[in-house]
Amino acid sequence: MTSAGTGVVLLLLSLAAGVADAQTGDDYGFLFGVGFVAACLVTTVWVRRSDVVAAPVCAPLAYAVALAVTTPSDDEGLLQRAVTVATDLAVNADWLYAGTAVAVALALLRHLAGNRRDRQERRSAPQGRRAGQEQRAGQGGRRRA
Repeated sequence: MTSAGTGVVLLLLSLAAGVADAQTGDDYGFLFGVGFVAACLVTTVWVRRSDVVAAPVCAPLAYAVALAVTTPSDDEGLLQRAVTVATDLAVNADWLYAGTAVAVALALLRHLAGNRRDRQERRSAPQGRRAGQEQRAGQGGRRRA
């Protein structure tokens, strides 16, 4: 999955969790939080290694948008809605921190594992030609301008 796909999937999964949580009506925030953390886990695992940095970046953005869209509120105006969303961001910040921490930890692990794998591949490549370094016949490995 690409970095843009990570943002979209994370947002859609968070929205689904927020809508499900809003429909239950009892304790708003728990189901949304658990769904958000699970979405962070899934998208960080699915994103391709070259775009792994997108998962921790998209997590807070998706959380804020999904919370703003799915927070139940009375129709008392835009200012009241903004206050409600800001209060919910403050009250439910632990879920935001948890999801972002999961995304950062998995992204870091995937990055380090990928670097280690690349290093091992370079060591095991034949001495004259390392991975990604093919020499063209007659050019001595140099490109002409």
